[in-house]
Amino acid sequence: MAQDNIIDWSADTTLHWDDFEAEPHPGAYQDAMATIRYGCTWNVESHDIDDTLSFSIRNIRLNTVFVKNLSWARMNIVDECLLVHMQGCFDLAEYIRADMEFMLTQKFEGKMYPVRGATPEEQKQNSMYDSRIVLGALQQIHSTLDAKIDEYQRDTRYGEDESSQATYNQRFSSIKSV
Repeated sequence: MAQDNIIDWSADTTLHWDDFEAEPHPGAYQDAMATIRYGCTWNVESHDIDDTLSFSIRNIRLNTVFVKNLSWARMNIVDECLLVHMQGCFDLAEYIRADMEFMLTQKFEGKMYPVRGATPEEQKQNSMYDSRIVLGALQQIHSTLDAKIDEYQRDTRYGEDESSQATYNQRFSSIKSV
């Protein structure tokens, strides 16, 4: 993703309607949609055990991002209440990020993968390429995130249920206090 197309989550990041750059979806029920994803980094470590080369995946880290060109709003209908709700989608992703990171770590922790290639350069290149299995697991994480956001939107009726929205906002305040 291009850096100018994303907003990284931080405790003081606040979304604005001009961050929603995509055209509204004409068939969608909601008046706005925030596309939230996790960026992912990891380290690849090489191992030579009994003359067998292998690699492991370590230090998986997720960062929560808002994707501007995939997020949209019907600008003639939006209000502050809906913007708070959209911010909640972003905050929810950060709120559960550590759990998602833990799930990924558990999936790869202590596992060794064979190294392919005849030369050290080929082996290094193949190990980096093969380590992208993390990205496949990340798709599952995104499916879980999408389900959590859907649940949040149902619970709050897209921010219209003030009591439910306030409950979620209270939960999110724990990640905003630094």
